Amino acid sequence: MNLARDRIIQGRFFVQKAEEFSSDREAFRYFLEASIVAARSVTLLLQKQYSNVSGFEEWYATVQKRLSENPLARFLLEKRNYVLHAGIASVRKVINVALHEVVEVDEAISIKVIRGSWKSKLRHLPQDLIYPLREKLGEIKRRYRRLRRQREDKPAEVSENYYFEEPEWSKTSATELLKRQLNDLESVVDECVQRFGEPATGTNGG
Repeated sequence: MNLARDRIIQGRFFVQKAEEFSSDREAFRYFLEASIVAARSVTLLLQKQYSNVSGFEEWYATVQKRLSENPLARFLLEKRNYVLHAGIASVRKVINVALHEVVEVDEAISIKVIRGSWKSKLRHLPQDLIYPLREKLGEIKRRYRRLRRQREDKPAEVSENYYFEEPEWSKTSATELLKRQLNDLESVVDECVQRFGEPATGTNGG
């Protein structure tokens, strides 16, 4: 069993749980901290399972250099150490409300026609008699459109996100940062397996 890959799966599980419990601040923090700890233990487990493999130490030195130059990896390492030895992962909650509204402009213009001769009046009499009916029908249609619009209006969408309080990382949600880090670590594990194969039997911690 590849313990490092299993720890990545575990980290993603905790991230998913954190998102599911976003309405509960404490539950969110517990799952977030668990994900941070899981993510930062991936490389430790790689070292455990491949320490006796020829060429691993040299390759892993290049991985350590890459991670040390990655600002997000450094930040989450510091956060993991703080959570394990000093305190809690402080986050701030932001609630976003998206409103959906359909605006329909409805304007009617009434026109009064003044006809000159009695012959002209007689010729257009049917149209003049029908005109009020057309106007009333138009009013009914406009009312129907307004009712339909009200039915089609979407309810407001409310989303809750948590952000780390550190200014450098306060623009992207904490769970999104963890997802990015887990993806980066998965790439490291994939590279390790491609170079050295899956861990040997007996190094699965069982």
